[in-house]
Amino acid sequence: MPNTMRGFAALVIAAALVMCARASAPRWPDVAATEGKVHVIYVANADPNGLEMTIKSPGGAPLYMLTCHNFDHVGGGDLTYSGLMQCYLFPWQRYIGQRNLLDDDTSTPSYQSRARFAKEHVLPDCSGYAEWGAVRHFWLRGMVVTLAVRNLTFSRDPDDPQTLRVETFDFEVRVQPYPGALDERAQRIAEKRPAWFDSNACPPR
Repeated sequence: MPNTMRGFAALVIAAALVMCARASAPRWPDVAATEGKVHVIYVANADPNGLEMTIKSPGGAPLYMLTCHNFDHVGGGDLTYSGLMQCYLFPWQRYIGQRNLLDDDTSTPSYQSRARFAKEHVLPDCSGYAEWGAVRHFWLRGMVVTLAVRNLTFSRDPDDPQTLRVETFDFEVRVQPYPGALDERAQRIAEKRPAWFDSNACPPR
């Protein structure tokens, strides 16, 4: 077969493979952009201590439920919350025992996922760490969900003046359409999990 024919055949095969890949890719419902924000007085454990959002289609149909609370929240049913803020995302028709869609690593439990913010994660030396600090993104099902802890205020722990404690913060959620996100649950990120994320220590050691 002449080289030109081989090249043409290769292009045809490549195009067919791309079309097959597109045809087999999941088609998730379109989502409408939405956002929410809550100011948390953490040191006093005062209400409101979290937020709950419905992610809808452009036409207004409910698609997903996002619920975020800190450690002292009660009334979460079978869901438990810990840290400064912990979030769960489920399809609107959720069933008990379903895995949190924000868990991009299913080999670890939800309380060790990037959807949970601990005090150590947002201290000055760690808060700027991409995707593991104070701002995190989750790409899935045709959208990107951004979780962020902002406008933090700190004080010295009266029992240990060398230790900072969180006084107040704003917790923000933003949901935006992202057609290129095709995974069923949050896709794994390129940024490596830092050792301090699970060590309750910051600055990094």
